Amino acid sequence: ETVFTTEQALDVAEKYRKTIDYMKGNALRWNTQTELIGSKL
Repeated sequence: ETVFTTEQALDVAEKYRKTIDYMKGNALRWNTQTELIGSKL
């Protein structure tokens, strides 16, 4: 069993949120790129 302090749990949660935000940003950029490419074809 892994035991986290409150501070460690908050740090892990913050890193997770940042990772999700980063991935959402990448997905938005990819969608924009594919739409742009599709409009040019």
